[in-house]
Amino acid sequence: MKKNDVVTVTCDEVSLEGYGIVKPEGFVVFVRGLWKGDTARIIITRIEKRYGYGKILEMIQPSDAHIEDGCAGYPRCGGCSFRGIRYKDELAWKEQKVRECLKERISDGAVFEPAAGSLKTDRYRNKLQAPVSYADGKLSWGFYRVHSHDLIKLEDCLIEDETAVHLVNALCDELSDDAYGTYLRHILIRHGEVSGEYMIVLVSKVIELPGLAQKMESFIQRHPEVKSVILNHNPDDTNVILGKEDIRIAGNDVIRDTLKDLSFEISAHSFYQVNPLQCVNLYDEAKNFAGLTGKETVIDLYCGTGTITMWMADQAKEVIGIEIVKSAVTNAIQSSKKNGIGNVRFLCEDAGKGAEILRKEGKKADVVIVDPPRKGMDERSKENVLSFEPDRIVYVSCNPMTLARDLEWFDKHGYKTARIRPYDMFPRTPHVETVVLMLNTNCGMR
Repeated sequence: MKKNDVVTVTCDEVSLEGYGIVKPEGFVVFVRGLWKGDTARIIITRIEKRYGYGKILEMIQPSDAHIEDGCAGYPRCGGCSFRGIRYKDELAWKEQKVRECLKERISDGAVFEPAAGSLKTDRYRNKLQAPVSYADGKLSWGFYRVHSHDLIKLEDCLIEDETAVHLVNALCDELSDDAYGTYLRHILIRHGEVSGEYMIVLVSKVIELPGLAQKMESFIQRHPEVKSVILNHNPDDTNVILGKEDIRIAGNDVIRDTLKDLSFEISAHSFYQVNPLQCVNLYDEAKNFAGLTGKETVIDLYCGTGTITMWMADQAKEVIGIEIVKSAVTNAIQSSKKNGIGNVRFLCEDAGKGAEILRKEGKKADVVIVDPPRKGMDERSKENVLSFEPDRIVYVSCNPMTLARDLEWFDKHGYKTARIRPYDMFPRTPHVETVVLMLNTNCGMR
């Protein structure tokens, strides 16, 4: 098998990254856009030592899972993998992948519950995060082609909020000028699903863009749903979207949103789930898994803007949130005060250091909640969780592979996996969240 070979293949399975897996002449090839049961003619585009990549030339016989889709960017854009697949098949695949990742890593007896589908599969995102390019006096937005920095220019994206799409198009028209377009790297738009408030974050290579404040004040007057415009300075040539420095250009520093009966303040850097309708269901499940009675001390690692922390507060004695992003902690403290929640506390530290501080205070926990980034938990954080001697650990994961690794580690240290349920927070993409309950087998329930 070599580059530019053309072969006819039938797809056997789909990888965790959303690629169809085929094996011409026994050699593994990943092909974007193929689904299990598809037969297609493909060209080999890249060869590595043990695997390769291919591209569909002709779909000879698609499986029954395929549907017509109206997205102008798919499949060229790298944002979605499953736009042309029935949602019931996508959801079943996500459940299967979580099962496969965890089956060899967890103790016997764990209850695996059916995957929870998203209430919305289009227009569900509350954060539009788009790279921009400037050429011939025109600023354009879009998303990168897979494995490239080739920007696929768009005028709409079907998983993004319609108003956010309208605003990013208007901004590209407004800022199509050498004084701005030359320096802008990304446009980020956040919004509150309930509040209807929008925040614009302009990511720039330079810290000063003359006249931008006046231009954005005028923009807000014409678009009153926009309550905040932030200039984010990111001069570094990396894949990290946001730099460390934010400057308020117009409006407020934050926007607000409501989940159930709790209100939250959201800044440019705040972690806040992108699918708010499904987020409520996921948090309710995490609370259910926590088994709170009003007597428990709960520690919430990786707490972001304090959403899970405050979610638990009405059924716990005390909840302590730990988060490394300073602006998110500031938002969490302000939100807890505005919600009238007096039994929460927040520490601005990384998860490991925050756990060490509480351990030195002699703090124990009945329940520890962890919601780490995709890389999962580091060794120090896991060891510090054990130092609290919790009866229950509730793990919210966005990566089945690192979840499997961490559950195996906890299993070896006396915490047996009891319940598992996947939640689809990101329809049309390969990503899936999973909520897990672990029980302490080293001691009886306090």
